[in-house]
Amino acid sequence: MSARAGSALSTGAANLLLAPLGALPMCHGAGGVAAHHRFGARSGGAPVLLGAGLAALALLPGPLTLAALGAIPAATLGALLLVAAAELAISRRLFDARPSCRPVIALTALATLMANPLLGLVAGTLAELARKAALRRLARAGRW
Repeated sequence: MSARAGSALSTGAANLLLAPLGALPMCHGAGGVAAHHRFGARSGGAPVLLGAGLAALALLPGPLTLAALGAIPAATLGALLLVAAAELAISRRLFDARPSCRPVIALTALATLMANPLLGLVAGTLAELARKAALRRLARAGRW
C-alpha cells in the first residue's frame, strides 16, 4: 500500500469514527488549508469543489481511482507542501514572540527538521517547561 493510500485510509477512518461523536472533518495537518488559502481560495467554494472532485474519484473503480491519483506528479505535491509549510511557519506570531520564546521556537524547529515531528514536540515541550521554570525563578528573585 502506498503512503498516500495509507494516509487516505487513516484520515477516512478517523472521520468516520469521530464524526458521530461531534468531531469536525479533519486531515493529517493544516497544510492543505494553508495551501488553498495561499493560492487564492477565500470562500467555502474551494473546499466544496475539492470535495466534489474527490467524491467523484471515490465513485470510480479502485484501479482507476489509484491511476488518477497516481497521475498527479510528486513534484506538484512537493511544491504545494513547501508553500504550505512556508505559509504556516512564517507568521506574525513568530515575529511577535517574546525574546524568551525564540530559543524554544528555534529548538523545536531544529529538532523537527533534524529528527522528526515527535522529537520536535518533545524537545519544544521540555524547552518551554524549562523556560517557564527559569522565568518563575527570576520572578521570585525579583529580577523579572
